Amino acid sequence: MDDAELVGGALFGFPDPKAGAAILTSLITDTAEDRPCPIAPELMAMLRSRFAGAAPERVAQACAEGGAWATGRASAPTVASWELVATAPSPLPAGLRRTTAETLVNLLSGSRARARLVAPFVDEVGMGYLTDAIVAATRRRVAVEVFLPVRSTHSARATRDLAAAVHARGRPAWLSLKAQRPESPWPTSRS
Repeated sequence: MDDAELVGGALFGFPDPKAGAAILTSLITDTAEDRPCPIAPELMAMLRSRFAGAAPERVAQACAEGGAWATGRASAPTVASWELVATAPSPLPAGLRRTTAETLVNLLSGSRARARLVAPFVDEVGMGYLTDAIVAATRRRVAVEVFLPVRSTHSARATRDLAAAVHARGRPAWLSLKAQRPESPWPTSRS
């Protein structure tokens, strides 16, 4: 997850994400504990950890981009089945009911014909949570497509382990690892 997404997720739901971004910039760079914080303590700790020692310009840029991300996400039509999820330590921050892995495993388990997994970053731990569900999906003859991110330094090992598990216990013909365009900042299919 890049800085803008992380900050945007924290700002999602703010009435004014741009103002929230300015507040968040000062909260991240000023670690005084006595200031009121409109963000769950767990998220604030995660943000401070992420930006520990970062130049104030990097924090300000990430917060501005995060505010834009939150504004863009809020502008999308609300879909009754859409629910915010996060990859965060337990317990989950207020307002979140599900983790990313739990949600993806549930979606994979319910897939009947095709499942497409797209993420800007993939690592061995995250893929480890999904491997059994992907293996089971291929055994049910669900076409599973994993779009490989170009910015993730850990995706090669994660997808190698996934492919080995599908080869050993699933149906390899039903797994497709899709290469991406190097110039694309996020996973997009080659056309």
